[in-house]
Amino acid sequence: MPPMPDARAPLCALLIAAAAAPSSAQAHADARDVVTLKTGEELRGRVLQRYDPKVLVLDQSGKRRELDWSKVERVQTVAEAVAELLSVRTEGLTVAADWSLAQTAAARQLHAMARLQAMHVLLREPDHAEAHALLGHKGGPGKWRWLIDGDAVPAAALGKRTLGKKFTLASEHFVLHSQSGLRAAIDALIDLERTYAVFWKELGTELRPLSKFDPIEVHMHPSKQDQPKLSTLVVEPYCDPSRAGGGVIHTWLEPTETHPARLPAVAVEQLIYRTLLDPRAGLPQTIRNRYCAWVEVGLGRWFDARASGRAGYLQFGPIKLDRMLADRVLRYRPYGLENFIGIDYLAFHDDGSASPFHLAHAAMLVAYLMDEQTSAGKPPTALRPRFLAYVRQCFHEGRGNGSSGLDAVLGPIGRVEALETPWLEWLVKQTGLQKIRAEHELRSRWSVRNRLFPTGIR
Repeated sequence: MPPMPDARAPLCALLIAAAAAPSSAQAHADARDVVTLKTGEELRGRVLQRYDPKVLVLDQSGKRRELDWSKVERVQTVAEAVAELLSVRTEGLTVAADWSLAQTAAARQLHAMARLQAMHVLLREPDHAEAHALLGHKGGPGKWRWLIDGDAVPAAALGKRTLGKKFTLASEHFVLHSQSGLRAAIDALIDLERTYAVFWKELGTELRPLSKFDPIEVHMHPSKQDQPKLSTLVVEPYCDPSRAGGGVIHTWLEPTETHPARLPAVAVEQLIYRTLLDPRAGLPQTIRNRYCAWVEVGLGRWFDARASGRAGYLQFGPIKLDRMLADRVLRYRPYGLENFIGIDYLAFHDDGSASPFHLAHAAMLVAYLMDEQTSAGKPPTALRPRFLAYVRQCFHEGRGNGSSGLDAVLGPIGRVEALETPWLEWLVKQTGLQKIRAEHELRSRWSVRNRLFPTGIR
């Protein structure tokens, strides 16, 4: 990354041009990723797959090229450039330092990030002439007109425009539709990019996600009531990766809240589909027919439980288990794991009584499986690598979520039922909550519905 100056430096016309949105022809010939070969030759294009252990896959204007890793010296991608930029975008920076980040983004051809950061600067210093120039604004001190979806809006009316009417902003990997104000939209996009950067870095080796994909569409509604509902009984943020749904994320930002609801969770749910799914497997036909609902929901909640920090400065650290969810699992087990992993996606959203149990199981089970210290079986076998192999199998190979597939991946551990006792013991150890063994009794001959509800409720 180029050094970021402490003092403001004037932008030249070339830098302003570089920050402008690329034309459709430029987008088709996107060559912002650089692969340096050991011979010294530089290849430009977009890296599609950099985590395959055998080859690096590069797209050059629509032409796919596979490069043996033994010939590659260095790789620089848009994803890494965004992650590097955000690693130094911390709270407490001066306006000059924030502006230098916009300059750096423009110089590295991160056009959308440069624009977001320039807007961030203008919300701090409304008459920053260079930031206005980068964004193509017309006017002068006290008379600047902002461009919002093609509308030239006076600065004095900016708040009313972005709160009263929907507008669209984009980052490198996401497109956000909102009417909750410009500040909230910028912060949400930055936090979405941070979520992707951590997902890509932490799970890349095991899951081999795509490095280039179509931007994910996010709708940030003004309130819970404004979000399109999957159910009249349970209202949760969600994504719809199906053919009909188009891969759209739905969440909301209440006026009294600082963060959009479950933003990292739903972002990860959609990233799983956008970056892992083998094209030969195909998208789900409907939102109900997800490949592996408990994995999507559980991994999303695993990221969400690790997120902290002010909006726009999200950080991911060690997980903080939700004691309410852990208690829900420990005090009442309505089904065994072999039954749970087959539950479809809408079951997490469409029942005010049962959905909380499903959610608790997904969140706590994935937290257990993702713990780098957990193991099971004799001799002890690490669980995290086995679980991530299962995730990869479900999506890359399109095998779905049958218990037999999970049993096969667990290998020497045995069937998924073998995880019941060590999982509950882990939950108790992590939370300090006491098990009530009488309430853990599992009766496989009962249906899930009968185990959840007394006779006559349905």
